[in-house]
Amino acid sequence: MPKMSYSNRVLDARPDRLDLRDREYRPPLESLPPQWPVQDDLEGLFPCYRDDGMILDQGKEGACTGFGLAAVINYLLWRQHLHVKKEMPNIHTLKVSARMLYHMARIYDEFEGEDYEGSSCRGAMKGWHRHGVCKEHTWPYVANNTRAPQKQWAREAVQNPLGAYYRINKDSIVDMQAAIKEVGAIYCSAIIHQGWWLKACETLPIIAYNSNTIGGHAFAIVGYNADGFMVQNSWGSSWGFCGFAVIPYKEWVENGSDAWVAVLGAPVRLAASPHTFSNHSLQTVAADYTERGSRMMRSTLNYPYENTRAMPWNEEEAYRHTLVIGNDGRPKLRIVSEPDPERSARKVCYEYIKAWMKKSQKNRKIAIYVHGGLNSEEDSINRIRILAPYFKANGVYPLFITWKTGFVESIVNQIQDQISEIFFSAGMETSSARAQGIMDKFQEAIDRAIESFSRKIVVKGVWSEMKENAAFASDRAVPGYAQHGSKTKPGAMVILSEELHRLHHELDCDIHLVGHSAGAILLGHWLDELVKRQLAIASLTLYAPACTVAFANKHYIKACEKSIFAKAHMSVYMMDDERERADSVGIYQKSLLYLVSRALESIHKMPLLGMAAAWDMKYAKAHDIFNEANRNDLKKWHAFSTEIHRIVYNKSHSKVSTSRRGDFTDLAHGSFDNDIEVIEQTLKQICGVTALAVNVENLQGF
Repeated sequence: MPKMSYSNRVLDARPDRLDLRDREYRPPLESLPPQWPVQDDLEGLFPCYRDDGMILDQGKEGACTGFGLAAVINYLLWRQHLHVKKEMPNIHTLKVSARMLYHMARIYDEFEGEDYEGSSCRGAMKGWHRHGVCKEHTWPYVANNTRAPQKQWAREAVQNPLGAYYRINKDSIVDMQAAIKEVGAIYCSAIIHQGWWLKACETLPIIAYNSNTIGGHAFAIVGYNADGFMVQNSWGSSWGFCGFAVIPYKEWVENGSDAWVAVLGAPVRLAASPHTFSNHSLQTVAADYTERGSRMMRSTLNYPYENTRAMPWNEEEAYRHTLVIGNDGRPKLRIVSEPDPERSARKVCYEYIKAWMKKSQKNRKIAIYVHGGLNSEEDSINRIRILAPYFKANGVYPLFITWKTGFVESIVNQIQDQISEIFFSAGMETSSARAQGIMDKFQEAIDRAIESFSRKIVVKGVWSEMKENAAFASDRAVPGYAQHGSKTKPGAMVILSEELHRLHHELDCDIHLVGHSAGAILLGHWLDELVKRQLAIASLTLYAPACTVAFANKHYIKACEKSIFAKAHMSVYMMDDERERADSVGIYQKSLLYLVSRALESIHKMPLLGMAAAWDMKYAKAHDIFNEANRNDLKKWHAFSTEIHRIVYNKSHSKVSTSRRGDFTDLAHGSFDNDIEVIEQTLKQICGVTALAVNVENLQGF
């Protein structure tokens, strides 16, 4: 829903998207009074609230999701303090920051990009859940002003956490009434109309019904009577009766969008609210759960590390060392006190690195580590928490590039659905087919079928979009932004190159690149940007690169010829063809590189740089691995790659060591960054040493 403006008011609340994880409010079995608050209380309550300066006015700004939630919290705090005011009438309730709540709503909303208008109630609730909220004067809402909050915002925010909260069935008048009676206020949004533009009234007015709606608005509901719900708006105290009015039940049922009920949480012993994006509630962080990690990481984080410098970081520290890229190639806002994604990215790519380098003359190496872009953001952060300490402990500042894709989960699910459909049409479940040995007997045919429908269904489209996003990240003018009338906006990797260029000239640091799987695609595009800036790199390491050989010829050879890197300082890790065929992607019984080569690229059997056969033309031809149309691409790469250090893992390395205590995993496309030997070799190459100051102890948990 786009932002709408009418009579100096901006309407930009967006309806929540469906989320089956929402917990639905279940009202207590308790009889309700005909009206709440009761009439005797109501006559004094609202004027008193107004006189205490508690009514908010968002003016001509949007941000109603922040103001609406702030109105709910303020009302609950004020009601809580009423008994104190009777004894100490000069005491005033301090209002919470609508600015912080709106800012967090924009960060935690599920909408892609950064140029969409408005935010949702769920986004605001998530922000409160994960960060708490500070006082209004600490992070004030100043029109068209994006200044940073005062430094104490994070300390204050933990004093106002969210408690229990539920989504209310907005079509149930009774449930909403019960929630109002039980808690005192609920957080809502609706599509509104001209009837909402009220003048000051002597009594509580009823908003006149109008079927011509204009746009979305968020607000607090603090009561009910026979006519409807009592709205506390954020349009100043001269709106309605002291800032309050009644929305008729008929209108709510027709135009209501979302309703949430929440209570104030108890403060927890935590020094400060997270300064970065968080996947956990404040209470969870305070309980040290992020130190222990998710269930998947629990054994890893309980590992008996010999060197404490090797111990995994917490989530906040990991976010300080990652540039998160959205699906449009632009950075995501992950340093939450920064006003926009670009300034958040520059803080990660320059300020944090420079502060570390200035601590010691020895701190002059940066490793840009590009994940494969195959998993979710949270999985990427878990990986960083475990990998990054080894880089920092060995004198290398690690900056990880996180793509928000979840590609592997997506294609595995789609492939499984297609295969299940094939067997279902034959009157058989896939589990039954496995039990009868049918899938083993016809596995090659099943793999060919998977390759065939992957070319036709959305899997290929997802891969193509992922490659497009990698290109956008290194675009100096990302498509889709200039049309909004603002200056063009650069991709995330362009911002990174600008900041590294500054660091290189200010502190004469060395830059090293590491890329895994599809990370080679993002790095290849970025090398073009480094060529433009003549910013050289000290080493280049690729694990199972998923780019095509033609792509490598175009981007990697060009960068080398322009003296951006030396072939002698390039290393490529890969599996041999036998191990590629022994790997799997869900039910597909070959590696991801095989699936990409045979189904997801523009030409069937496209040569990929990470496939050992691409480096051995005789073997590839004898086993009919690649399309003959690409023979010249292979020849060009072979002529170039003579000095490149290539490490090929075969069946003698079928088990990968993941810890110093004898833990192993199977060699696979995704196992290179779980391999202690591989990570240590990479670190030794970057550091230029034969022995590391801090050895790699444990790479399990991601």
